[in-house]
Amino acid sequence: MHAESETVLAAARAVLPAWVAWGGVAFVGLTSFLLPLLVGSAGVRLAARHVPGGMLGRAVVIGATVTAVLVATLVHLFSWPFAAVPRSVITAVGCLAVATSATIVLRRRGRLPDAGADGHRSPLVAARVHLLALVGALLVVLAQVTGVVILESRGGYEAELMFTGCPGKLAAVVQQHVARGDRKGALALARANSVLHPQQQWTTVELARVSALAGNRESSD
Repeated sequence: MHAESETVLAAARAVLPAWVAWGGVAFVGLTSFLLPLLVGSAGVRLAARHVPGGMLGRAVVIGATVTAVLVATLVHLFSWPFAAVPRSVITAVGCLAVATSATIVLRRRGRLPDAGADGHRSPLVAARVHLLALVGALLVVLAQVTGVVILESRGGYEAELMFTGCPGKLAAVVQQHVARGDRKGALALARANSVLHPQQQWTTVELARVSALAGNRESSD
């Protein structure tokens, strides 16, 4: 991204609430830690008495690896135009959170009763355990997607801007700033929309209108 475009987006970030800039990375970090920890701990506790420790440990590692890949994929589905950190950092935060939760789950497994030599070691059991690890990873990402949907439906237009710079949502937020009399903020967001979506007809019209409003206000002052 060009330096001028980054300057425009930085001005828009200053206008938006701080939680728009930091909420996305906080959401990814917290959910990528708490959800795998919950799912992994429950799965390990249920399987510890029936599955050898080594097999269970491998299943945890497989589940964590798949979860990290899915979390990274989820992060890259969004543009994060107003995030305070780059998308690569958000991805790293999510993967680190998953790895941390897996480490905690493995340590807890060591304190649980082990099936030992009496545990089932057949290939069918191993396949089932690994399949459950994959299902657990899918449940984690499904819960994250559900969380995004809830945030976007309950948090208003600005909550949606945490994940994407949709021109329709930006237009609505610009209108909110205009209604509040914040011409400077509306102009900053309209310019950001012109950077993110230059092909949108709304960009030219709204940018000109807000610029005129801002100019009229400066003249009256």
